Amino acid sequence: MKRLIFTTLISLFNLLGFGQRIYTNPIQGYVGEQQTITLFAEDFPNDSIIGFQLRMDFDETQVSVDSLEFHQGAFNQNTVNLLQTESSLSIYFLNEVNGAQTHFLTSTIEDGPILSFNIAFTGNKPGNKTPQASGFNVFTYKTGEFFQFETEVYQYQIAPVTLVKTELDLNVNKRLFCFGDTLNAEFLTNRNPIPANTSFELQLSDNKGNFNQPTTIATLTGDDGAFEPIIMNFDSTFKDGFYTLRVKGNNPSFISPEDTVVIAIGRNYNDTIQKSFCNGRTYRLPWGQEVRTSGTYSHLYKSFVNCDSNVTYTLSFNEATLKPKAVFCINQDTVILNVGQQGEGTYYIAGQKYFSEFYPSQFNPGTYPITYLKNFEECFGLARDSIIIADTSQIEATLGELCQDAALDLNTLVSHQPGIFSGENLYGTNFISTGLDPKNYQVKYQYTNPLGCTSTSSINILVNPTPLFSVDSIPDFCVIDSTITLLEPQINVPGNGIFLVNQIQTQEFNPNELEAGEHWVKFDFTSLKGCFNSDSVSFKVNPNPVLTQNSAIDPICNSSDEIKIDTTILPLGGTYSGFAVYADSTGFFFNPQTADSGSFAIEYAYTDSLGCSSTTSFNIEVRKQVYPRILNLDTAICKNGNAILPLADLEGGIFTLNGKELDSILPHLYIADTTYAVHYYLTDGVCETTISDSFSIIAPQEANLVQGNFPVCDGETVRFELDNPNASNFRWFRSIDLNKDSIEIGTEKAIEFGEAGNYFVHFFDGQCYSKSEPVSVEFFQNPQPFIYQEGEEIYLDKEYKSNTWLFSGDTITTDTTYFYPNHPGDYEVLVVDENGCSAFSNLITVGFYKSVVTLGPNPTNGPLKIYWEQPYTEIDVRIQDMSGKIVMETNLSGGLFGEINVPGEQGYFIITITSQGELLDRWKVLKY
Repeated sequence: MKRLIFTTLISLFNLLGFGQRIYTNPIQGYVGEQQTITLFAEDFPNDSIIGFQLRMDFDETQVSVDSLEFHQGAFNQNTVNLLQTESSLSIYFLNEVNGAQTHFLTSTIEDGPILSFNIAFTGNKPGNKTPQASGFNVFTYKTGEFFQFETEVYQYQIAPVTLVKTELDLNVNKRLFCFGDTLNAEFLTNRNPIPANTSFELQLSDNKGNFNQPTTIATLTGDDGAFEPIIMNFDSTFKDGFYTLRVKGNNPSFISPEDTVVIAIGRNYNDTIQKSFCNGRTYRLPWGQEVRTSGTYSHLYKSFVNCDSNVTYTLSFNEATLKPKAVFCINQDTVILNVGQQGEGTYYIAGQKYFSEFYPSQFNPGTYPITYLKNFEECFGLARDSIIIADTSQIEATLGELCQDAALDLNTLVSHQPGIFSGENLYGTNFISTGLDPKNYQVKYQYTNPLGCTSTSSINILVNPTPLFSVDSIPDFCVIDSTITLLEPQINVPGNGIFLVNQIQTQEFNPNELEAGEHWVKFDFTSLKGCFNSDSVSFKVNPNPVLTQNSAIDPICNSSDEIKIDTTILPLGGTYSGFAVYADSTGFFFNPQTADSGSFAIEYAYTDSLGCSSTTSFNIEVRKQVYPRILNLDTAICKNGNAILPLADLEGGIFTLNGKELDSILPHLYIADTTYAVHYYLTDGVCETTISDSFSIIAPQEANLVQGNFPVCDGETVRFELDNPNASNFRWFRSIDLNKDSIEIGTEKAIEFGEAGNYFVHFFDGQCYSKSEPVSVEFFQNPQPFIYQEGEEIYLDKEYKSNTWLFSGDTITTDTTYFYPNHPGDYEVLVVDENGCSAFSNLITVGFYKSVVTLGPNPTNGPLKIYWEQPYTEIDVRIQDMSGKIVMETNLSGGLFGEINVPGEQGYFIITITSQGELLDRWKVLKY
């Protein structure tokens, strides 16, 4: 074997006696793996039939086959048929080795139940042996378990046949057919178009594969172009067997001499077999079932190629039987005994012999034995039984009575039931008297007892009349009417009846309790014979008219004019009454001036067209007019006066001024020397009142204080003046605290005063009082500056708004808090604080330096010249800016003269001259 691949867990075939075993190859794997067996045709001789046997050794582990497939090669056609039922699997297999074709056999193994399979193979070449079959058991592995088995391939060599390469192949839909199946044949060709001179026939052999008298299914020629599939149905004219389909053509270069396919056809048998036996025998059916009784027995089986077939046996076992009916009525004249029996026989009843007729009236009621003898062709039958001679029943019937238009159950009148009633006016077992006149009627009755014997009787029925009367009409009522009493003579009905109003029994009714609408009075009466009749009459209870208020009347003021009230209540047309109500030809009116004040009830009465009346009432509220007064509005109001909240003796109203609502009067918002009118509107929602008053605005005197000098330091005086030269009637005041009393200090237009405080002026001209804005004056303490010397510098104790350094009364510098004195003498500082007060500091006297150094002119853009005297041969120079930062240090030597360039921008610098640590001189110089 050149190549071998295995698929899944393959089911195992044991094809015994099939041919020579070519090779054996072991296979192993795990359950659930997907593998494939591949067989290559070049490993086998041409014109061979090959079979497969897969043998597997298990450790008593079961394997099942789920499916089996055979995959064919590209050109060579092969036959594999798989038929599976609940208990068997049949595989019909044919393979032709021709050229290098590849064929596959695959199967899927899964967990499942134990199954048994039968396998059969068929061949199509001369020399094929009878198809072999063998059974095998199929076992189940669990998924994942390891397995190992051997694969055996067998070859069956047949007589060689020379084949012509075919360019036209015959393909059929399947190889096994039962009656009713359809053959679909088609032709595959790799040559197109087919030559026009080519023709061939599709022929079918007999059931033994012989073509002595072939059946031509179709004739095709090259002129037909493409070949449509050929369809053929197999019916009951075919016999069981193997048939051969062949293509026979006239062009050997295109069609092989015989291109064939073998098929199998099986019949669906449906046979019916009838058999008859004597009673008591046992018959064994072909499928082993034993029967002793007559009946139909069927069996379903598989005929050739597993076609469903059915055989039915109809069996009868002869025996003597008696007629089913064994009861006879004594009033019967003649009975035919052999009706329904199988042929003629002899009867014996109470020892007397009868052939066919029997007379029950000759016997008394009772039970009598009967024997029946019957002769069959192949056996003798005997039957014994008994018969009953039955008597009839005596029916008792009573008189029936009912009223007209009624029903009577007739079963209540007879002694034996159920029976059959006959006659007129019947509905089932009921007698119906509808439409009948009052009189006697008769009905026939027939009864059959349990033994089947019939008796008859007549029933008399009396129909009693229905009482006749009618109820007189009843008039209509209003809901408010009194209780009505019902009497028989009053409505013309017989006595001793029953009145019902709206289905409730009563002798009287109250219209108010019935409510408005239509109602019924019913009179029921029953006669002495129990016949009932009734009559009804309707009447109406009319509702009282419903009065609704059409328009509401709001409260009105007693100062208002009269109002018309005709349309206040609906429906219109009634009458109004009450205090302050009067009527004229135009309608009804209410006069509030007459009513004065209060709530007044007005009543309305109305009667509708049916005479039913209703009344209702409503109230009209009358309120009294009020007249308030404005209390606190002065004629003249000072413009700088306080806000005024206008008041009235009656609260709840609204003050207005110039058409706008007024909450308070703020005099400063109004124009002086102008008169304003104030209105007060008061209403309770009904009555309204408006009153007015006026006021004038007077302007007060105005003047401001002008302070002559500021600020004021200790030891100075303050001077004030008024900026209004026309001011009069004023007084000066001073107050230390504005929240406390003030002190009058004068009446002049200008004053001077040397104390701190708040200064203001009061004005009062007899109508308006005013006061100037206060001016607060504070006397500030003069500063007390202090200077002191540390080392070579003089320092000021703190910073001031401004300060000026003085040397012997002359100004030397300003706005610094320290100073480097460059000459001996007296130094002091004049300072000014943030309040503008000034003072001199203490005086400091600075000693003399060794003045051996002389400076040249202050430098401009040139160098600074320095001269010094003996005995100093060299000097050290340090230059600082005004913050004390050293900007230059240098040494001058080699004579008594030197020059230096002062660094930095324009400004003041301090130059210090020393020699070997001894201070010689210090200057403040200006670079400009």
